Amino acid sequence: MRTAVLVAFLCASTLTAQKRLLVCGDDAGALHSINDATIEAFDNGIERCANIIVPGPWFNDIAARLNERPGIVVGVHLTLTSEWDKVKWRPMTDGKTLVDADGYLPATTRGFLNNKPDLAEVERELRAQIERARRSVKQVSWLWPHMGTAVATPELRALTEKLAKEYKLPLLGAHPGIQRTNYPRPKPGQTTAQAWK
Repeated sequence: MRTAVLVAFLCASTLTAQKRLLVCGDDAGALHSINDATIEAFDNGIERCANIIVPGPWFNDIAARLNERPGIVVGVHLTLTSEWDKVKWRPMTDGKTLVDADGYLPATTRGFLNNKPDLAEVERELRAQIERARRSVKQVSWLWPHMGTAVATPELRALTEKLAKEYKLPLLGAHPGIQRTNYPRPKPGQTTAQAWK
């Protein structure tokens, strides 16, 4: 199986007091290999959901593939950063305060905040991402801030929560029944399996 970026969530049902593990593919649309791994993990029963980076260079590919699999639930990974060195993406709108010196979304949340982003530009960008996702993928069901940037300040959080309410899409992390799980990260010289023991 290809390597996939997977995120696990612990979902607690208040109706049954049960906990369930939900494995979610992460950053679909950013790379062709992530798209392949996302689809393969779904087809093999490992994951049931994925989040998509709408301004990512491989968004059109993942949108078409997700529409062929109506059983996979999709979230919009609200993207205001582009963290990888060799693959970058630009905003969908022309917000001048949203980009770095090369015209890409900044690599980090700190870099994004250092730009002193104009909230009107942020709102236009996030709306463009949500609306493109909903036009392109049938089963868009939630919002999730990529790298936490869209909720990094009280003003950004208020804007993101406003959009979630307006578009009737729950904001992951704001819903009390869904919590992201933390997993042990390997220390230097340690394998992932060793970290999990």
